[in-house]
Amino acid sequence: MDKIFPSKRSVTLLLVLLGLFLPIVVIGFLRPFILIGLFLSLAGLFWIYLDTHYKLTDNVLFYKSAFFKGEIPIGEIREVVKGRTRYFGNMAGMGPEGLIIKYCFRG
Repeated sequence: MDKIFPSKRSVTLLLVLLGLFLPIVVIGFLRPFILIGLFLSLAGLFWIYLDTHYKLTDNVLFYKSAFFKGEIPIGEIREVVKGRTRYFGNMAGMGPEGLIIKYCFRG
């Protein structure tokens, strides 16, 4: 049986992203070419924020966060740490209190 879980979304992070939008618009009026790069960066962050979910099947945990996606075989999961977030490495999600899944990587 497949179950799909949405990611927890931090309201604080959303406010920060929205707060970054206003200076980008102001800078865009002063330097239009800089606006393109800044807007694409901010759009990428919003994409990650809005498009993160997880799918659990009988054998595999699939994760997708914008252009980051992967799968973890259930049998290779060694430990799940609840209420923590990694700020480096491979991470799918932007919530402050997430899950760290420790598994045997065979790739």
